[in-house]
Amino acid sequence: MPHFTRFFFAVCALTLAFAACIFAARMIGSTQPPSPALAQLHLTDCTLPCWLGITPGQTTLVDAVRRVTAAYPKTVPSIIDGRLVNADTTFGQIILMADRAGIVHRISLPTFRLKGVALADAVSLLGKPTWVVGIHPTAVYYGCTSFLAVISGSSVDGGWQQRLVIIDIQDVGYSCPAGKQ
Repeated sequence: MPHFTRFFFAVCALTLAFAACIFAARMIGSTQPPSPALAQLHLTDCTLPCWLGITPGQTTLVDAVRRVTAAYPKTVPSIIDGRLVNADTTFGQIILMADRAGIVHRISLPTFRLKGVALADAVSLLGKPTWVVGIHPTAVYYGCTSFLAVISGSSVDGGWQQRLVIIDIQDVGYSCPAGKQ
């Protein structure tokens, strides 16, 4: 019986030690700043649906262009038809769409030049999504009725580690799927 008791205590001690290591690793990992690649997206400068101080449905296109050029000084935005802004960046593009009154209603950030950033990286930065699409997530959604932010990956079966390809924030009133409010 004493051998069993020693074995039992050894197993318990190892279990507690491994649990402590996992807890410590998670705590250290959660306090790390975002990678330089992810930081260039400025996703934590303000709370969704805001991005760079631009809030869909509230910010004028003129103010939005000013904010984009301040955050990305090497970027020269092209304004098309007074309602669409397109700007090339080191991570991809910034696309702003406004209505006839000059109010931004949609921010799209195609991230096709962003290397080394997975869907999981963006989600860990932004927090728990409102809902997730797919068993192996292809997109995650934040918000519902007053705004919608969609963050998508690069493949149907890539799961959380697939490459981040677009962030899309809009103010359109959406109906949430049942149970997602």
